[in-house]
Amino acid sequence: MASSVGQAVSVLRGSRPGDREDAQGFLDGMSYHATQARAKSEARTSSRPQAYLKKYRMGIKVYK
Repeated sequence: MASSVGQAVSVLRGSRPGDREDAQGFLDGMSYHATQARAKSEARTSSRPQAYLKKYRMGIKVYK
């Protein structure tokens, strides 16, 4: 089952294995604007590296 808009789209395009009917149903269950907003939110959060919040280790950050 597709759990994100990106996964569902990649299943429909054929670049990821999965159930095409399930992916289409996932996308059809949301309105166009909800799909666009969710895709934008997922892209924003998944594009950050995991160490984004831990950029400075304890004791290394210099305070001005």
